[in-house]
Amino acid sequence: MKVKLIGKAHREGISTRTGKPYNIITLHCMGTARNVEGQAVMHVTLNGAEHPYDQLRVGSECVVEYDSTGALVDFQPIAGPANNGGAR
Repeated sequence: MKVKLIGKAHREGISTRTGKPYNIITLHCMGTARNVEGQAVMHVTLNGAEHPYDQLRVGSECVVEYDSTGALVDFQPIAGPANNGGAR
């Protein structure tokens, strides 16, 4: 599914509960959804080690793919002239 990245947030640190490190990126996206008139908004959670935060551009388009259980299978920014910049 093609979505537009309209916001992003990065959280990184050490869990006080488990003591394990975390590196999470939450993307705020807009795209089409069944039974929604107009655009729907959604959150996409990414592993920060796999997707550098500074390379994710607000205003760019991305492809998001989920499996039948709703787990994220693939996330890819769409290359193109419209995706070279954007607001932060």
